[in-house]
Amino acid sequence: MLTKNLCGTLKHGAEGVMVWVCMSVTATQFMFYRRSIYRYMYHNILKQNVLASAEKLSFGTTFKLHQDNHPKHTSKICREWCLYHVKQQLYSPPQSPDLIPIEHL
Repeated sequence: MLTKNLCGTLKHGAEGVMVWVCMSVTATQFMFYRRSIYRYMYHNILKQNVLASAEKLSFGTTFKLHQDNHPKHTSKICREWCLYHVKQQLYSPPQSPDLIPIEHL
């Protein structure tokens, strides 16, 4: 790779906002978390929101869960939960906003 084609990134420990979204053709549901989210907290978000949102938006079991490869998404506890509760998952590489649908809302 040529260095002129590379773009640096800045990672820091500052507080941010995590946005969890469930979207369909007819509706979008947003949830905002204003603190750092770790694997156990993300596991609770999955348990409390994925199936409930799928039911609310009338997906049944035909929904697809899209996540990037952030460590909290790929933690063992979250992978196991998804294995038993999510039939289809989509993955994208980390730091690839062009592949993440929410980035275009």
